[in-house]
Amino acid sequence: MKIGIDAHVIGDKSGGNETYYRNLIEQITKLITDEEIYLYFNDLKNHHLLILTMKIILK
Repeated sequence: MKIGIDAHVIGDKSGGNETYYRNLIEQITKLITDEEIYLYFNDLKNHHLLILTMKIILK
């Protein structure tokens, strides 16, 4: 299965939304086995703010 997440709020200091998505991404990566996770950013410069695993593909 492929999972896509609009992660554009990561790094924009939006408070609750950013915290929600950080936690969502963290917990999903702990639960998945063979799924692919695609994170979509408006600007890839913010992807370094996440601790990434091999299961995540940045777009």
